Amino acid sequence: MRNWEKVQPVLEALYERGQVAGHGWTLDTEFLLLHQQHAGALASHGLVELAGREDRAELSVLEGRPVRWAARLTPHGRDALTYGRLRPRADRRPAEAAVGRVVELIPSQMAALRMFISLTGQLQVPLAARLAEQVRTAACDHGIKRWRLHLTEEHRFGGVRALAAQDHRLCSRSQPLHP
Repeated sequence: MRNWEKVQPVLEALYERGQVAGHGWTLDTEFLLLHQQHAGALASHGLVELAGREDRAELSVLEGRPVRWAARLTPHGRDALTYGRLRPRADRRPAEAAVGRVVELIPSQMAALRMFISLTGQLQVPLAARLAEQVRTAACDHGIKRWRLHLTEEHRFGGVRALAAQDHRLCSRSQPLHP
């Protein structure tokens, strides 16, 4: 499982159901078969522990019924869940997304833009409002190896233009950023 949007709900469900159960395990009757399969895939990455025969036997005694499958988060899985809850997310509200143009940057351009943003305290002209936030929450389309940002005219002229003067591949005065 590589897509975080699929991983986080499985980790959340394992955590919540394990907390409710008291013993930390999520049992077969509490989890859909599809989620069990996802949990199995996450076990191969060390994020989830699948119950072995002895653990299932102990859980069967506690539950008063046969437990055929059980899983719980590993410490790495809890860390991944904590990060997932706090990680930056791109703003997906359609009203705000429609305000700016979608700009695609190759990885080296994005790296240059991040370096420029890191110089905020040293710049003579302040960055455009929310430009740093847009860069921080930009989404990468790994299929085409491009970073996608929503930039307004203010963003394009309030900071990105100065960077462009140093890096003509990012954009030039005669040609705007690649839409």
